[in-house]
Amino acid sequence: MDIFDYTDDLEFLKDFYHLQGKDIEWAVIEEADEDNTQDNKLKPGLVIKDSSIYVNLFDRKLQKSIRLGNYSRKAYPANKEIAGKNGEYAILVAKEDQSKQIILPVSFVLDIHRECWYGEWMETEIMSI
Repeated sequence: MDIFDYTDDLEFLKDFYHLQGKDIEWAVIEEADEDNTQDNKLKPGLVIKDSSIYVNLFDRKLQKSIRLGNYSRKAYPANKEIAGKNGEYAILVAKEDQSKQIILPVSFVLDIHRECWYGEWMETEIMSI
């Protein structure tokens, strides 16, 4: 199966991260520095229900919430909303704190993972050196 054969982002992500049979939902991941020496970063992710593990979609890896000194990283379950005049944006909004939200292109899952999933299209469409 090719990445372009999927019609549902969550089904693709379940296959990509070997989460078949798991109950997953969208997440907003917050990386925070309580000293405010850096801005807090928000990233898209997936929460695996009944698990301490979540998926960081930007980094394409599984992680756990942590707290190290003044630095913390946590995933918040979120709703995904489609927005824009032509539905061109996906907005992930944390359920417990709506100020934690990320606006992304609606194709963000494909944009992040396309080059990590081999397909024949790569032979002609990816630039070669």
